[in-house]
Amino acid sequence: HTALLIEKQNKAYQQQLQFMQKSQMRLRFLRHDMKNHLFQIKHFLETNDMEGMYTYINDLEDNLDLTQSITYTQHEAINSILNYKLLPLRTDGVALEVDVQLPDQLTYPIFDLNVLLGNLLDNAIEATALVTPKENQKITLKMKERFGALQLQVGNRFNSNIVPKNGTHKSDKINHGLGLKSVQEIVRRHHGKMWIVPEKDWFEINIILYDSNPEKLQGSGKSI
Repeated sequence: HTALLIEKQNKAYQQQLQFMQKSQMRLRFLRHDMKNHLFQIKHFLETNDMEGMYTYINDLEDNLDLTQSITYTQHEAINSILNYKLLPLRTDGVALEVDVQLPDQLTYPIFDLNVLLGNLLDNAIEATALVTPKENQKITLKMKERFGALQLQVGNRFNSNIVPKNGTHKSDKINHGLGLKSVQEIVRRHHGKMWIVPEKDWFEINIILYDSNPEKLQGSGKSI
């Protein structure tokens, strides 16, 4: 039953990844046509057609749909999911600290990285939304590859005054929920480790993946 739920969510993340890749494709087309766009804007300026220029720029923004995107890394797929998840928070004024240092060639499957980042950020975003005052909302993300191992750390401030049902905060139930089951499965397949650093108002989850090619080790039965 759990395996079916994980498979269902993985398909959802695959659809999300395809959506983000289409956004990146639109961005590449826009960059390719930038000379033509600049020529048209220059024409509006030369003819003093301010209304036409603003209309044209607005059309560009609508087609771009990533006008506020940030380059976190040279890898478009990673960059896409980070912008997809973090751009609304940045626009909303949430404090973000992102440090991604990856080699030119990714050695870990982008699908696995997408599921890890998506689930962990979803949990962090949900907990952050409950933090008051709003000025205290904060999320950190660190991601790097060293000595062939991938290290991922996601942290967020949470409202320690909120005690939900069953007397525990959601962040205390890190091993529960469909999202974290997906994360645990990926960590297991890569023979990795996952641990939590809970503090008074700060929650942090750390992951290390050791094996970049888990296919050859499937069926070993090793768990985190």
